[in-house]
Amino acid sequence: MMNMDKGEMGMPPAGMRMPMGASGGAAAGGMGGMGGMGGMGGMGGMGGMRGMGGAAKPPTDSAATGMAAMPGMPSAAGSSAPASVSQIPGNAGSSHLNHIGATGFFLDQPQLQLSASQQTTLNGIKSRALLARAESERQVQKAEEELWALTGSAQPDATAVEAKVREVERLRAGARLDFIAAVREATNALTAAQRRTLLGTAP
Repeated sequence: MMNMDKGEMGMPPAGMRMPMGASGGAAAGGMGGMGGMGGMGGMGGMGGMRGMGGAAKPPTDSAATGMAAMPGMPSAAGSSAPASVSQIPGNAGSSHLNHIGATGFFLDQPQLQLSASQQTTLNGIKSRALLARAESERQVQKAEEELWALTGSAQPDATAVEAKVREVERLRAGARLDFIAAVREATNALTAAQRRTLLGTAP
């Protein structure tokens, strides 16, 4: 039997409780896994954006909030990335750098001995990426609440529901792509020697 995850019918506004079915479980729809931004969490996972049940949370510096799990990026748990995400455009032959950068935009790599200028640049990229992610979460939350209202109608408008579902997924995809681009930008701020250090190819 298909496991219906709650959130498929959209998400209620913050503070509103999910309705309970006869079995005591939260009502779930059948719209296809809308739970939240599971995984703007590693880029292969960008997932990165977690469940959207409540209001969007402000960005934090912790990799645990999704930085290490952004789409296309393996999680910090150590699982290797599948071949399909091993070649992220922008750093041919060195895409592993993107996976390292996804956890903290290289600011968490003391062995690089970043210059003051590099630290300023990377902090700026990181701040913009976190703010953009927070805004994306806000937009997805709003769209999920609108989907919740549409699917809660006595006679749901199938066309409107489909359009809203596509809007939610478009927002999620855009957020993942933006994060990947930000990590690639951070990678480009490193010197050739620093890249070799990260890749373990330094002489």
